[in-house]
Amino acid sequence: VIIMFRPKSAWFVAAVVVWFVPPAVVGLAPQWWSRVVSVREHVLASPFFPAAAGVPPGTTTVEIPLRDGGRMSAFEATKEGEGVVVMVHEFFGLTPSICARARALADALNRTVVAPDTFRGATTTFVPRAIWLALTTPQERVDNDLEDVLRYYGRPKAAVVGFCYGGGKALRFALNRRRDAGVVVFYGSPVTDKAQLATLAAPVLAIFGGRDPQFPPPLLEAFRDAESGTEFYFQLYKSKGHAFVDMDAITRGDADAIAAFASCVAFLDTFFGNDDDDDENNPREDGEASEDQ
Repeated sequence: VIIMFRPKSAWFVAAVVVWFVPPAVVGLAPQWWSRVVSVREHVLASPFFPAAAGVPPGTTTVEIPLRDGGRMSAFEATKEGEGVVVMVHEFFGLTPSICARARALADALNRTVVAPDTFRGATTTFVPRAIWLALTTPQERVDNDLEDVLRYYGRPKAAVVGFCYGGGKALRFALNRRRDAGVVVFYGSPVTDKAQLATLAAPVLAIFGGRDPQFPPPLLEAFRDAESGTEFYFQLYKSKGHAFVDMDAITRGDADAIAAFASCVAFLDTFFGNDDDDDENNPREDGEASEDQ
C-alpha cells in the first residue's frame, strides 16, 4: 500500500490509470486489469450511501439458531404470503442497503424476505477488507447457514436472491443443498459446468451489467450457454457496470435498475405460484429487459 502511493512509483501511476479507465476498455485488457478495475466499480457503487440511513421501517432483527450451537443475526421483513425468500448480501456485509432491498422485495411479493448475516457481524466500506471477508467465508459455511435459516422458518418453499458475493453464494447453495429453490443472481460469480447446472430442479434468473469488468463477455456467454435442464432467464443490461441495482438507484428513477428489480419480482411471483398463466408477469429473455440490452 505504501509503495502504491509513492508519487514516483509505477504502481501509483498504474493505480491512477486504472481508476479513470473507461469500463468499455476492459474488454481489451488482461484478466488482472479487469479484476483491479472491478475494485473501482465496487467503490463507486458503495452501499453505504442510502437514501435514508438505518434499518428500514417494518424490518426486524431475528436470531437464527445454528447447527453448531451458535446464533446468527438476520434482518427480516415479514409478510403473510407463503414461502420465504433468503437474500444474501454483497461483500460489504449486511448493510442498510440490503435491508432496504429486503423490505422492498417483501412488499412487492407479500412474502417474508430474510437477509442473514453470513459475515457474523462484520461490515466494511474498505474494499480490501470486503474482499478478505468474502475470501475467508467458505461456501460450506454459507450453505449451512442458509439451511439453518430455512429450518428456522419450517423448511418452506424457498427462493434465494444474492447480490455480488451473495449472487455466487446463492447459486452454489441451490446446487449444493436446495436444488428445488428458485435462484436470482444479481451480478454474482457464474457456474459454467453444464452437468452441474443441469441438476437444478427450479428456475434461475441471472442479471448482469454489460460493462461489468468483473464478468467479461466470454464468461457470461459460457454461463448462459451452460444452462440446461431448467428454466433459465438471462438478462444483460449493456450500459451498466457492477452493482447497479439498489433502492437508491430505483428512487432516482434509473430505468435499468427499475427494470431489473421488476424482473426479479415477476420471476419470484411466478415461482411461488402467483399469476402463473399471465405471460406479462414472466421475466423476459435476454435482449428484452431494457431498451439498451
